[in-house]
Formats: sequence, C-alpha cells, structure tokens
Amino acid sequence: MKTIRKNKLLIWFFVLLLLANIVTLSIFWIGRMNNNSAQDRQGIEFLIARLKFDKTQQEQFEVLVAEHRSLSRKLRKEIGQSKEEMFSLIKSDQITESMMQAAVKKVSAKTETLDRVTLDHFKKVRAICNDEQKQKFDEILDQLTRIMGNQRPPGGPMRNHDGPPQGRSDDHIPPPKP
Repeated sequence: MKTIRKNKLLIWFFVLLLLANIVTLSIFWIGRMNNNSAQDRQGIEFLIARLKFDKTQQEQFEVLVAEHRSLSRKLRKEIGQSKEEMFSLIKSDQITESMMQAAVKKVSAKTETLDRVTLDHFKKVRAICNDEQKQKFDEILDQLTRIMGNQRPPGGPMRNHDGPPQGRSDDHIPPPKP
C-alpha cells in the first residue's frame, strides 16, 4: 500500500513539475514576443519624437514601418529556410563544392535583398522629412550605424571601425581556402 501511495505522489509531483515548466516556458516566450513588440514601438516613438514629425508625417511613417516590417519578416523567414536547406546539405555524402556554393549564394541573395529593402525603407523615411528633420535624421542614422557596427555578430568577433576584430584570438575562423 505504501508503494502505491509513493508512486501516486511521485506521479503527481512529476505532473506538477511538467506543468510548471510549460507555464514558465509559455511566459518566457510570450514575454519575449511582447518585449520585441514594445521595443519596435519604442523605436518608432523615438524617431517620431526626435524628428518632430507632424500628423501627416507620422501617418506616412507608420505606413512605411508596416510595409517594411511585413516585407522584412517575409525575407527573414526565407533566409531561415534557405539556411536550413544549406545546412541540410551536410547530411549528404555526395555534397559537392558547387552545391555548397549554390546554397551559400541563395542565402546571400536573400540577405542582400533584405539589406536593400532596409536601405530603401530608410531612404523613404528620409524623403518624408523636411530639411531640418533630414539633418537630424542623418545624425541619428550615423549614431545607429556606429552602434550597429560595434555589436558582436552571433558567433563572431567584435568589430571596431578603427582596427581588426576584437576578442579572443580563437574567435576568428579563417575563410576556407579555394
């Protein structure tokens, strides 16, 4: 009888732990999604306030942001799929250099498209600015470029505009030899 009670107690304890994990992970992911949305909104509000957009400019800006967000989300998904296809080549014993190059080019083309879409977006945002706002926009863009240029890419060394990559010496992996 004691064994049955212990087993029931262990089962209930296990179920409770499982539910606690599910709730914790759900809260984590929902919080993460809300945080990204809040950060996006913060960035939008920051630019509107900093550039002192009037109502018409704000409306135009919101449309541009929605268009860019939609297109970039689609492209990021395509980049992710292309990378999955690229890395799935590793599973093949008949992988050739040309297959790898084609896969890398596909990812690069999608990434280039995303970069072009982003540049075009900022060009359109700048176009809705008056002369004074354009000057302020250029300053903000310069600051963003410096900040983004000094961020560490995932799995890569820190970049500094004034010199070589920073970080541990084993952080840098040389490119493959042709």
